[in-house]
Amino acid sequence: MIPTVDFIFLVIQCIGYCLYLLMSICFIFKLFTGDKHDGDSNTFLIHFIANCFFDLMQVAAVILMQKFLHWNLWLEVLLTNNFILLIRIPALYMTLLASVMGTTYTVVNRYCVLVYGSRFRQKWTNNVSYVLITLQLLFPLTVFSFSCINPSTVKYMESFELYFFVSPTPTEAAIVNIVFAVLIFIAIIITVSMNIIIFNKFNRLMENATKKEQKKKYLIMIYMVITTSCLICLFFEHFARIFFLIFDLGDAVNFMTYPLFWIIPISTLVQPITTMIMSKYLRQYFINFYCPKLITLEYSTTKAENVTKQHGPTHPTKIVL
Repeated sequence: MIPTVDFIFLVIQCIGYCLYLLMSICFIFKLFTGDKHDGDSNTFLIHFIANCFFDLMQVAAVILMQKFLHWNLWLEVLLTNNFILLIRIPALYMTLLASVMGTTYTVVNRYCVLVYGSRFRQKWTNNVSYVLITLQLLFPLTVFSFSCINPSTVKYMESFELYFFVSPTPTEAAIVNIVFAVLIFIAIIITVSMNIIIFNKFNRLMENATKKEQKKKYLIMIYMVITTSCLICLFFEHFARIFFLIFDLGDAVNFMTYPLFWIIPISTLVQPITTMIMSKYLRQYFINFYCPKLITLEYSTTKAENVTKQHGPTHPTKIVL
């Protein structure tokens, strides 16, 4: 039985990740058919598409490896399938780290666009993005490969009246959490320092812009606060795990499996939403890709309104959809 709050958030996640996936499919088409020399846009889209893949893998791993046990779903499979028991730890932490690296890449990409301008276009090519994405895949595999040796076990916790995955040994659990916490801390330092520079730079660029355009700086600030806060929460969540493991507080360690269902989706879904709001060009491209008639209607309506303002009321214009 899925609790009501979890079910509502699960529905929101499904809607958000469907949008994320649809945007990625649309952007793949744009990369193949659009301007090959549009470096600013293309590198962002390449990382957006890659991040979508890693984020979907990550949320699937959290739901399958953790929440299904919380919801008492597929218990027979999860309790007896040796393959799931073997890949549980590496699947969770590899996808989590890849997702965090993707968030960091996006921040660094925006930083380079605003700070270095033309040099960015020359240095950060599509090939550089492909190398970074390869690193985004291989680095987590390498870092957490040692956790593939011993399978996890499943224990029933009477205090929760639920089953939980348990690491093979407390030492391995501590090592995994320490490594992940250190890497998260590095990502926090990078994103916080660069986000401050990005916001200040963008704020100066918007000084002479229209009031409507100036509102975008608040959206950027919200995006920065949400993503950075989620990274900080993720760091403290794993730091708390380390503390509880040291003092052998099993119930507390198991309780810390709950926040992941909330932290990462909030961090990853803010990316497609802010992209749709911030970029009118990408928003219109997305709408035109899936619903081209809506763009035709909007254009025809706007044109008719402009004619009316300039020449007064005219006969109604027939809009062909």
